[in-house]
Order: sequence, then structure tokens, then C-alpha cells
Amino acid sequence: MAFPIYFSDECFQHETGAHPEKSERLEAVSNSLRDALGDRIKWLEPRCATEDELALAHTREYIRSVRELAAQGGGMADPDTVVSAGSWNAALRSAGALLNALDDEQTRAFVATRPPGHHALADTAMGFCLFNNVAIAARYAQQTHGLKNVFIVDWDVHHGNGTQSAFYEDGSVFFLSTHQFPHYPGTGAAEETGDGAGEGFNKNLPFPPETPPGAIVEALSICIDKHIKLFKPDLVLISAGFDGHKNDPLGGWLLEEKHFVSMTQSVLDAAQAAGCKRVFSFLEGGYNLKSLASSCAAHVEALCARFE
Repeated sequence: MAFPIYFSDECFQHETGAHPEKSERLEAVSNSLRDALGDRIKWLEPRCATEDELALAHTREYIRSVRELAAQGGGMADPDTVVSAGSWNAALRSAGALLNALDDEQTRAFVATRPPGHHALADTAMGFCLFNNVAIAARYAQQTHGLKNVFIVDWDVHHGNGTQSAFYEDGSVFFLSTHQFPHYPGTGAAEETGDGAGEGFNKNLPFPPETPPGAIVEALSICIDKHIKLFKPDLVLISAGFDGHKNDPLGGWLLEEKHFVSMTQSVLDAAQAAGCKRVFSFLEGGYNLKSLASSCAAHVEALCARFE
């Protein structure tokens, strides 16, 4: 059975100019997946998310502001985040892809779209991100498909502050992140463990630059194994950033392709042990085209190997 990849040419219309988050990233990823996996994968065009679906994780006022900025030809949504005339439709495809995977009743899927999402707050664009695709999907899974518990693993080198913020007081979504610290965006300290009903359901594993990769992989694997088994999720979502690679210009970690494979396998092993059949992965960061492409292909190949 071919492994599903959600991908849209419309995401190339999110034009950012001379910017790290550029369309060449998606071109590199898609070419690498085709070369590495061939007919083991199937390409699916994601649907557009509706504004009601975006509102699962964002304010109506903010959604309107992004749509209007794109309609006016674009501009800067924040000092790091570019909006072009094509960004609105690209963002709708990006946000709709994981929803599509849920609607299609997939058990595994990878989303190769842009813009990324894990920095986007409810009312603010941030860090190259317009809408928080993973947060929207988690809420959609709960409200539309009746999936009670959602586990999110984020291994981007930058902390997923937007995702953390969305569920910080919510015990139905467990957020686990490993990331470089201190680093952009400045959040993600180990002491940030959730609040109220969400206390204990937010776990940060911050590591400084040049930490030996084995230490990062081991710590994340131990936490994944422990918390997925205890939490017993109905759905696991991966915010798969590849900017922790040793060659990435925006991070200071030393990860290689084999480490992303190990982390992928840890997620799949823990999900299987907990009886969770649904594991979806979404492309976040990664800004060296060569290492992004090879790391992404290695990650998806590991997902494919366990696909039924």
C-alpha cells in the first residue's frame, strides 16, 4: 500500500523572496521524496481549510487580517513573516492537509506543504508561520472525529511556542518538545509544564547548542516512550522540523539523518505499544536545502517502513 504524502503546487505561490523559508525548500523536499521512495508513496492534493476550521486555533480578527493582507498584494505579517498575494491559498492548503488526512481515515501520512505553523499564536503571525496547522488539526480531530486525546511531538530546533500556548491549560492535548535553548523564540524552558487542567501535560526538553546528538535522541525517546504509554493518545502528530541538522544555518545542533530516523522510530514504537494507530507528520523547519531534503526523505522512509 502506497504511503500518503499531502502536497500542493499552490504552496509555491507563497512567495517570500530572499528569505530562509522559501519555495525552494518544498521543491527540494518533493524531489527528494520522489527520488528516494518512488512508487512507494502516493501524492494527494490537500483541501483548503475553511475559516471556521482556522478559528479552531485562531481568532476571527486575526484570520481576517491575514486574508486582507494577501488580498492587498502582501506585506510583512510580523518582522520575520512574509505574506504575498498567493500566501492565503497556500496557507489554507497547508492548514487543510492534516484535516484531509483525518477525513480520509489515514493511519499514517506526511504533509509536505508551506508555510509552516508551530510558532503561530492565536492572534499573531510569528517565525515564518501564519496558521498553526498542527494545533488546528488537534482541535479538528477532537471536535469532528471524536478523538479524545492528542499527543504532539515537536523536534524542530526552535521551540513550538504557538502550539504550547494553544494547549497550555488543556489536559486533552500533550505537547512534548525538544529544542535548542536559549534560542528563538525564547520560550520552552523545562519549568514550563502547563497550567490548570493542563498542568503536567506540557513537557519541554531544552538543550544548548552543540549538545551531542545522542543525548537529545535518548532524552526524547525516553520521554516519548513514557508519556505516550501513560497518555494513551488516539492521535499522534509530529511537528517535524529538520533545522536541528548539523548543516542548518538557523540552528546550532549537530543532528544527522540517522537521528531523525531514530526519533521517528521512537514515536512509532510508543504509539504502537499504546494502541494508537494514527501518526501524522507535518513539515516545519529546515533551511539548508540539501540536509532538509535528505533528512525529510529519511524520516518519511522510516514512516513508510511501518505503514500498513
